[in-house]
Amino acid sequence: MELNDAVRRMARHYPGGLKALAARLGKSDSTLDKEIRGAQGFKLGLQDAYDLAVMCVDARKKKKKAAMRTVKKVTGHV
Repeated sequence: MELNDAVRRMARHYPGGLKALAARLGKSDSTLDKEIRGAQGFKLGLQDAYDLAVMCVDARKKKKKAAMRTVKKVTGHV
C-alpha cells in the first residue's frame, strides 16, 4: 500500500473525516486533500503525516474504550 493511500484511509475513518483533521492541522480541507492525493504543487510533509497518524490512533483508542464501557454497562460488568 502506498503511503498516500494509507493516509487517505486513516483520514476517511477519523471522526469528522478530512475536514476535522484539516482543522486540527490548521489547514483547509481542500489543501489537505491535495497534499494527500499528491496533486501537483502539493506535498504532505513528514510532521503533518506524523501528527495525522497520532490523531487517528488516539481517536481509535477512544472509540474502543467507549465501546468497552458500553459493553460493560449492558452486561452489568460496570
